[in-house]
Amino acid sequence: MSRPATGSVLTTKLRDGSRKFRLRFAAGGERQDLILHERPGCECGCGGGWTETAARTELGNVQARIRAGVYQRPQPLALPEPPAEVPTFHEYASSWLAAKRDWHAAGARILPLSNGRFASLESDRHRGVNKRDNPYTPGAGRKPPNLAGRDRDLENFQSLTERLAVGRYERSLIYSGLRGVGKTVLLMELDVLATEAGWATTDVQEVGSQPDFRVTFARMAARLLREMSRRHRIKERVERALGVVKAFSVAVPGAVSLKLDVDAASGVADSGDPDQDLTDLVREIGEVAQSTGSGALFLIDEMHNLDAGSLAAICIAFQAVSRAGLPVAMVAAGLPDLRVRLMSAKPYADRLFQYHELGRLTAAAARTALITPAATRGVNYAEDAARQVVRESAGYPYFLQEYGLELWNHAESSPITSGDVDAVREIVSDSLARSFFGTRFQLATDAEQRFLAAMASCGDPPYRTSAVARAYGARDQRGVSPQRESLIAKGLVWSPRRGQLDFTVPLFAEYLRDNHPIASFDET
Repeated sequence: MSRPATGSVLTTKLRDGSRKFRLRFAAGGERQDLILHERPGCECGCGGGWTETAARTELGNVQARIRAGVYQRPQPLALPEPPAEVPTFHEYASSWLAAKRDWHAAGARILPLSNGRFASLESDRHRGVNKRDNPYTPGAGRKPPNLAGRDRDLENFQSLTERLAVGRYERSLIYSGLRGVGKTVLLMELDVLATEAGWATTDVQEVGSQPDFRVTFARMAARLLREMSRRHRIKERVERALGVVKAFSVAVPGAVSLKLDVDAASGVADSGDPDQDLTDLVREIGEVAQSTGSGALFLIDEMHNLDAGSLAAICIAFQAVSRAGLPVAMVAAGLPDLRVRLMSAKPYADRLFQYHELGRLTAAAARTALITPAATRGVNYAEDAARQVVRESAGYPYFLQEYGLELWNHAESSPITSGDVDAVREIVSDSLARSFFGTRFQLATDAEQRFLAAMASCGDPPYRTSAVARAYGARDQRGVSPQRESLIAKGLVWSPRRGQLDFTVPLFAEYLRDNHPIASFDET
């Protein structure tokens, strides 16, 4: 199955202080690059004067042409022809008056140009908003049309693949953050970049759904090997490596071995010791990747679901391949306490990985995430409306997508106004209450729901466990320990430090205070 048209914009600062925007995308089965410059009057053919927003809009236009099957690779600009004879004032005025008559007849606006020609302009105010073309994608792991505010993360990852591919040292990446900040979406984009760079990838895999993490790793390893076999025609070498995968899967207690048409290797990855066996498996993947001159990438989502023993085995394995200089990397994502969990499993984990926290977008990035998807379809936002949405969404990517979805469905014409924002505010609030906040609240038992409401009643985060216990009505912290531990296990709360708690869902406290105040739990 072919991948959907996708791409990225990488921004580089040049020596003269201006910026260069490199549009990266795939077309016709090949990786393509298009360079645009901020520098005015650029002579490379791009025309200059580009901004980051305009570059992202252009990427959206390119992707639309790719999807429609009409994209053609840009050709070098031909030398300009000598300018046509400049019309006299009489000729220009006559043409202008003729165009004005055509305007009245056709109902269009006419713009006279300096070369004596005319361009027809359509008013934004009267451009309809086609509901079928709604570009916004709220949902778990749904990739938005514009990945705003993550350029530095894309550049860091590009550096990682380039360094590992030539045998240099680089640390794997760990991302953490609240729900709805775009962790899964970022992993999906890095998957695309890795594929464009010729790396084999596992696709984004959620861990924790299997009783033993080794089952998931065995499946990811088999996928990597098959992908490398297809790309590089190294069937015999891959079959030997698949024997290691089979031995690894057989050694998992109580698990069903993978259906691989090879014999299990002997003496490698079959000891039953998770630490040693995973190290053998990942090293085997790295050696195969090295033989192809490419790399292999493990993409792991919801990593916080793994227990300490599983996290320790992963640390040991990736420390081993790092020492060996093998082109294997891992990019993982999880809730805010993921770094602490890794360090608790192996103290050296703080030096083994690069850690990055994903949070809310800056006001500029949030505005880009909101307006660019609409702009690629010819729909604009009034400036006050855009500011209003950015403020009310608090810069969280999921909330921006939810607002954009409802605004597009409501608006009749462009530009989208503050009146449109006022009209959909209650719809957005209700949608978030049902599909984002409410579903998580329902994961909790009655006692746990009371605990969540008690947290929200304690003011601003982080919340002291002792204060939450008092608000809950317990004598001391021991009286709420079961609720606390269960909510942490369910991924609804986390502990920034000893004796403190916070929600893993942005703006959850506001939702609870509005819809489930602590006083409501005392009503009969």
